[in-house]
Amino acid sequence: MKRKTAAVAAVPMEAPRPLKQAKKFRTNADGNGGLTLGRRAQESVIIRCGDTTIEVVMVEIRGDRARLYFSAPKHVKLIRSELEGKPGYDD
Repeated sequence: MKRKTAAVAAVPMEAPRPLKQAKKFRTNADGNGGLTLGRRAQESVIIRCGDTTIEVVMVEIRGDRARLYFSAPKHVKLIRSELEGKPGYDD
């Protein structure tokens, strides 16, 4: 039985898309900066401040609720905003 050789066609490569303009880092009214990012499930964001590294992972999205996983050193306090300033959660 004679083998057939596969025909290989030259496929032109698409020209690279131009990079989108980078999102600008915005300053809030209180002077702090902010950046809005979109994440899908299992994607993460790394936050580095000096020698401290914090990873935030988007674990799951269900409807209008998102589950986040925070990985941070023990000396970093992670407090939900609605609990900040309440007794037992102060520095």
